[in-house]
Amino acid sequence: MKTGRCIFIFRRSFLFLLCIIGFAGPAMRAAAEDKPMICAASEAIVCPKDAECFRGPVDRVNLPLFFKVDLEQKKIFSLTEDGQVRTSAIASMSKENGVLILQGAENGSGWSVVIHEADGTMTVTSAKGGEAFVVFGACTSNY
Repeated sequence: MKTGRCIFIFRRSFLFLLCIIGFAGPAMRAAAEDKPMICAASEAIVCPKDAECFRGPVDRVNLPLFFKVDLEQKKIFSLTEDGQVRTSAIASMSKENGVLILQGAENGSGWSVVIHEADGTMTVTSAKGGEAFVVFGACTSNY
């Protein structure tokens, strides 16, 4: 019974991954044109200095599920749970070997976003006074 459930979960995850690659891959080429991107965070790892790390869905660690990356305005926009728009300025942008790297700082924390243009996969890291976050997801400008 467990094997059947594992196969079902694998198939569902694999189909989800194929959908992300199908949408994000061609769309990420638009990043070169500075087209805005919508990013979806799927999983987060939170590590406090004096406690065990937690790994799970982003909504369990009070992070936004979706955010918009506007390369032309050099800003990242997200919505809080109560509907307020948060904005963070992109201080540094670079592109190297098909990878877009964005960096910034806000409220005493530093962050980096790495987006692979080939498939749209994204990794976000952030650190602030004794706590670190790693977030995984995908971005697309095809919406």
